[in-house]
Amino acid sequence: MAGRLVGGAAEVHGNDDGVIRRADTEECVVGDGGLATSVADLAHRLGFLADGRVLGADIRAALLERAVLADGTVHPYALGVYHFTVGGKAAYGHAGSVDGYRSQLLYVPETGSASRAWPTRPGSSH
Repeated sequence: MAGRLVGGAAEVHGNDDGVIRRADTEECVVGDGGLATSVADLAHRLGFLADGRVLGADIRAALLERAVLADGTVHPYALGVYHFTVGGKAAYGHAGSVDGYRSQLLYVPETGSASRAWPTRPGSSH
């Protein structure tokens, strides 16, 4: 497999005993469809991540609750929200991709700061 070009593999792929398989990272799981939004809608989404405004604190709390595996391990993925660390601070957000573009929404509760990135990926199918 080394040195062989594989068509249609613009996303992350791995070699599993000679079988090429998709290998997305947990924070970049690709869903079925895209999201069209405005800056105003994005502000509402960030407000929701901050304190539950718009949809309610109870819904926010449910979406932020991390999954616990059968062995007791607390998984970093919740219901559509991924927990991780940025600069030593707890953060959470959501990532996605569609037709050559990736996006990342990030919120850091300790500082009250947020970030949104929309990098382009020429030639990518997602």
